[in-house]
Amino acid sequence: MNEVVRTGGGDGWDSHSSDEGAGLVRGPLIKFADWRYTRGGEPLADGTAFLAIDVAMAWVMFVPGGPPIHVLPGPSGYLPDRNTLGYLDESQWEFKFGERQDPWHNTRYVYLFDPDTAEISTLATSSGGGQPQHRQLAAPVEPIPAPLSGDNFDDAPSNHDVMSDEIPF
Repeated sequence: MNEVVRTGGGDGWDSHSSDEGAGLVRGPLIKFADWRYTRGGEPLADGTAFLAIDVAMAWVMFVPGGPPIHVLPGPSGYLPDRNTLGYLDESQWEFKFGERQDPWHNTRYVYLFDPDTAEISTLATSSGGGQPQHRQLAAPVEPIPAPLSGDNFDDAPSNHDVMSDEIPF
């Protein structure tokens, strides 16, 4: 009889989260607070530029003392309607910034490539000001279509054919 024996720190599968949204943040998180950008908690240098390489979206609800809850787009590619997520009683919502705040945040994740370090970072935004910038960045990020035939990959588009915007910070 064969037996699986685990030793030491595990086999790498132990750290895999079952949370559906766990893979939405790739690399260090870029944040904007107090009128400055930080990456992984460190201020970004003036003139830092990134290439937008991909985008994702999710409804996110932050749970005090627990991991955030993510609701991803369905097969249609669209997020479900907010009213299907529950927590509709506004009297139960947290009071912040002078008004009740919806616990669900319509969040966009923009994946940014640093050509100087080859590092990928994530800029996440759910603010009213960040959503228009996301749409502007998302427009030129096109998915690469799969080849129609498995026999000839010479005509398949390469990653170099994908248009990206350079984003100065």
